[in-house]
Amino acid sequence: MAASQAVTSFAWLIPHMALPVYLIVVEKVSPWVASAGLTLNMLISIALQTVVTRLTAGFSRTVVIAGATGLMTSGVVAIAVSGHTQGLSQTSLILLGVTLLTLGQLVHGPAVSALVTLHAPKAARGRYMSIFQLAWACSSVGGPVLVGSLVELDATLLWATFALMILFGGAGYIWALHVKSSTHNQTEQFQATAKGTTPP
Repeated sequence: MAASQAVTSFAWLIPHMALPVYLIVVEKVSPWVASAGLTLNMLISIALQTVVTRLTAGFSRTVVIAGATGLMTSGVVAIAVSGHTQGLSQTSLILLGVTLLTLGQLVHGPAVSALVTLHAPKAARGRYMSIFQLAWACSSVGGPVLVGSLVELDATLLWATFALMILFGGAGYIWALHVKSSTHNQTEQFQATAKGTTPP
C-alpha cells in the first residue's frame, strides 16, 4: 500500500505544479487559466470532501479505489487532449480535467487512509501510518525533477507518465486487497482444519 501511494501521490502535483508549468511553458496560454484550475481544485476540495466521503461509504473498498483511479486518469486524459484544442474548448477541457482529477482525489484519500488503519496491527498502527505517510515524500522530492524533465522532453509523455502512475497505483492497492483477502481465507481454512471443523 505504501508503494502504491508513493506512485499515486504524484497525481497531487498536477494542479499546482505540472499543470501551470505545462500551460505556460508548452501551451503559452494566459496565466489566469492555470490560476483558475488551481482555484477550482481547492474550491471542490473544500466544498465536497465530506459529501464525497459520505457518498462512497457504502461501497466496497475495491470499487472505491477503482472509481478514484478512473476519475483521476480521466482527468489527466482530458488535460492531455486539451493540448490539441484552442480557445474556449481548451479551457473547458482543462477545467473538466481538474474537476475529474480533484473528485478522484477526494474519493481516494479517505479510502486508502482507512485501509491502512484497518489492516495495520493495533499495537503498531502508528508506525504503519508513519510509513504510509512517508510515501508522500516520493512525489515531493521526485516531482519537480519529473515534471521539469518531461515538459522539456515531450508534453505528451508527461501526461502519459502521470496516467500510468495513477493506474499502477490503483492496481497496486487492489492487488494488496486481494492478497490480504486470500491470506485471511487461508488462515481461516488452516484454523478450521486444525480444529476439525469446516470454515463458513
